[in-house]
Parts: sequence; structure tokens; C-alpha cells
Amino acid sequence: MSTLGGYFPGQIIGPAFDVEFYLSKTEAGASETPVEEDFWLESVEWMESQGAEVITSSLIYKPFDLPHNQYSYKDMNGKTTVIVRAAELAAKLGVVMVNSMGNESQTNPPSIVSPPDGENVIAVGAVDSAGRIAYFSSNGPTSDGRIKPDVVAMGVDVYAAASYSFTYDTAGYSYVSGTSFSGPLTAGVCALILSVHPELTPAQVLEALKMTANKKDSPGNVYGWGLINAYEAALYHGMIISNQPEITEAGDNRIISISVLSKNSIVTESVKMFYSMNGGEFTEQQMFLAERSGESNSGRYTATVPFDVRTENVKFYFKASDDKESRTAPYMAPARFFYFDQETKKLVVF
Repeated sequence: MSTLGGYFPGQIIGPAFDVEFYLSKTEAGASETPVEEDFWLESVEWMESQGAEVITSSLIYKPFDLPHNQYSYKDMNGKTTVIVRAAELAAKLGVVMVNSMGNESQTNPPSIVSPPDGENVIAVGAVDSAGRIAYFSSNGPTSDGRIKPDVVAMGVDVYAAASYSFTYDTAGYSYVSGTSFSGPLTAGVCALILSVHPELTPAQVLEALKMTANKKDSPGNVYGWGLINAYEAALYHGMIISNQPEITEAGDNRIISISVLSKNSIVTESVKMFYSMNGGEFTEQQMFLAERSGESNSGRYTATVPFDVRTENVKFYFKASDDKESRTAPYMAPARFFYFDQETKKLVVF
């Protein structure tokens, strides 16, 4: 989990370090039996009912302990196994489904397992720091001829939190390997994409990953569409505005900073903050490009206001435009807006 959402500056910062988690255990001890697919299905059903937007798993099923019936390669068609049918249904309900590709190595016939065989399951293989496929990473295609994995991510010598005892009273960090780490890293990127583009469907999130990966022009059954690129994937569907403004003190004033990034040219005079005090109408405040990033007027924009926004009677949002679209932060503002929660002492979105 630390690879996905850990946050310990100087040690580890996951791509989705500020998310909320639901955790579920579906493995039945040391055995490998079909009932575990049922447990996994129930877990996904529960998480979807709680509003989970991304579900990631490193569990795979193909062989079971004897005397149970076994899945074979012909069953790896995205339609047969219990677990893949559950995953496909969750994706249709709007959940981004991510699964590790498996550690069955590169084989012929292909070593693909389930649920990575799902058409709407983002199957993630593993590469090392040089971008080379890990020897253990499973390969496709599916039995009905679709390319798998979809993408790859770092899965060799990944820095992660670790417990050094069965009592969990000692902990630290270590280097670990497996698609069990490339999968969560990719799930974290999916959460990152949704944090700036919450309107996207699971299919659009997958498209963003594929079309910004490094082998998108020649996908295959070893690397899929290639190594993911979190920054490019976040920008694939258009301009983004940071969803957590920074607030700094400047005497009696407050400096509000946001990042506005786009592949297209940002109209600098369009970047504005809107605030309301004591339930009144929103007031417009021009923001200025304080720190440029790239050539499209992307960068850090600031506004100075003569009051503390961290009071219970202030709500605010941001708006910006490039030469193709306009966006707000939070998404769908002013129906939604930022305010300071007096109990948690954090900026939240209403």
C-alpha cells in the first residue's frame, strides 16, 4: 500500500498519497481454492457500494489446489472466470479496475491469468529501473487475441514500507519486486488522473495511460502499450488545476497559490480566484503567473487577499482557460467549493 499512497517525505511519497482507503482481505490462508474468487467478488461489491473509484488487486487465479477444477489458457478470454466477470461488472459501474499481471514469467503458451484477462481491467506488468521487462512478469495475449498487459510500471527493486516481524512492532523500508508493486503504482496514477479529471470514465482513464506510455505506437504482449507516464497521463484529457491550493501568510494578507498546467496555451488573464464571505456573492480576484513551467503559460499562479481564508465563513474556487477549454477547481464549481473545516483543520471540498 505504501507504493500507492505512502507519505513520509525523505523516504517515500506514493502517487496518490492523500487518498482514502478501503482494505479487504480475500485470501483463504495457505490454500488456493475457488471460494477465494467469491470472496474477491464480495469485496469488490462492498467497495463499489462505499463509493470506491479505483480498486487495485494483485491476486490472480488460474490453477487451484487439487482436486478442484483448473482454469486453462482457453478460459483467459475475459468472460469465463468468476473474478473477471466481477471485475468487468465493477468497471461498467464506473470503477477503475487495476490488477497486477502476475508473476508467471514469459511463456508459450502465454502465462496470462485472471482477472488481468478482462477487457476493462488495467493489467500491469513489471519492468526494472532501465525499463526492461522483469523476467517474472506474465505475458499475453488473451485466448481471444487481445493484447495484454495494458501497460507496465516499476516492479523490480521498488522501495516500499516493510514490517520486519510477525508482530508488526518493527518496521522500516526495503526493496521489493513483483507485479504486486507495479499494479499499485499504476492504481495510484489512476487516482491521480481522477483527482484532476473526476469526470472521466474507466475507459478514458485507461486511454490516458495507454496513449501516453512509451510504446503506444507499437504495443505488444510483453510491455503492452509500455511504461506509464503519470504527468503526461494526467494532462492527456486537457488542462488541470491543482486540487489543493497552498496558503501562506504575508503579514495581514494571505497568498493563495495553485498550479495550472496544460499542453495548450493558457490564457493568463483567465486564471482567477472567486471567494465568498459570510454567504455573500462570489467576488472575482485576478491571479498572476508567479512561476512559469514550460512554454504554455503553465506554472504556479498566485493571488493575495487581505483576509484569512481559513475561517468558517469563507468559501472559494478557481477558474482558468486555455485556447481549447475552461476548467474550475474544484470540479463543477461554484456548485462545489473549498472551505476550511474547523474540526479537521484542513481545506476540504463541499
